[in-house]
Amino acid sequence: LAQSDFQFPSPPPPPIVKGFAGDKRVTLYWDGVQSENAIDPVTRERDFEGYRVYRSDNNGVTWGKPITDNRGNQVMWEPLAIFDLANGWQGTHPEESAPGVHYYLGDNSGLKYVYVDSSLELRNGIQYTYAVTAFDHGDFHLLPLENPLNIGSQYVVSLTPNAPVLGFHNAGMDSIEHTSGRATGKVT
Repeated sequence: LAQSDFQFPSPPPPPIVKGFAGDKRVTLYWDGVQSENAIDPVTRERDFEGYRVYRSDNNGVTWGKPITDNRGNQVMWEPLAIFDLANGWQGTHPEESAPGVHYYLGDNSGLKYVYVDSSLELRNGIQYTYAVTAFDHGDFHLLPLENPLNIGSQYVVSLTPNAPVLGFHNAGMDSIEHTSGRATGKVT
């Protein structure tokens, strides 16, 4: 610890997440440059492993299905998706993160930067909160670390799926031409 200037291991910086809602669907996309290039302050290695996607329908009170320890205590949430590096770190981590609970590192599925949620549970008019966290692979004696699920963070977005407006008709034009007078804006 003294050799690392009393710094503690930390998860990779979180990605910057954006999203948009459609008809019974939500699309998330993120930039993970900072996450993937981060160096752990203790191990001095790039130990980034992947991304996890979570959804809440109650503004972050719960984040999906709970994962419990061997005593029935909720210790984590089951993600909607895991995108991890194809690098040999996969499956369950050898160290327990809670009694009877091992952290799951993924299947070496490869990284993705887009997630489309079109599950049957999504309903138009309901606000959903999504988080895309970054996690590392830890080490054989150091547990994997992941960004916490914090409302208001750059990796958490709230979106409300909606049906298209009734009676909407595309104008069929690519642009509008300015014909007279002074104007500083552009209309498309």
